[in-house]
Amino acid sequence: MGNVMDAARFFIDTFRSSEDLMTNLRLNKFLYFAQARSLVRLKQPLFDAPLQAWHYGPVVPLVHSQYKKDGKRPISDRASYSLEGFTPEQRETMIDVARVYGRYSTAAIVSMSRPSDDLRDLGRDEGTCDLSNEKVMECFQQKGPLGRFSISEKMPRLGRRDSDGYLCIPGE
Repeated sequence: MGNVMDAARFFIDTFRSSEDLMTNLRLNKFLYFAQARSLVRLKQPLFDAPLQAWHYGPVVPLVHSQYKKDGKRPISDRASYSLEGFTPEQRETMIDVARVYGRYSTAAIVSMSRPSDDLRDLGRDEGTCDLSNEKVMECFQQKGPLGRFSISEKMPRLGRRDSDGYLCIPGE
């Protein structure tokens, strides 16, 4: 099992040059997706830090606290990280999560991170309810498998940035 801060810094680094830079809110959703997909795909957690149900979806309190200083701005952390604590399968899962969910805006992944009324109800008392691995796995088992990365895969570019920097969906 890997260190949650190493997983967090992996996602920050992965999206450092993308149009949607990693914010605290976005990062916590990626960690949730990575934990959930690891539980479903590998039948083991990616990291041992607890997830909690908050108003805007699941959060890793340790990570949220670390990057709270950045507010809504992109995270400025450039600390090194190591993926040595993760198995090759866990690293592959993190790459697949970045590839699949990185296509979406932060607003879309916030919406996706609240997959059921059960989790929304748990988040009413923000920060007071830990999400068990069993509950997280149960929510994601219904979503179907996470696709695996293929070098021959063509990645569609979804959306564009307008002059104010907002992500626009094609056709808007």
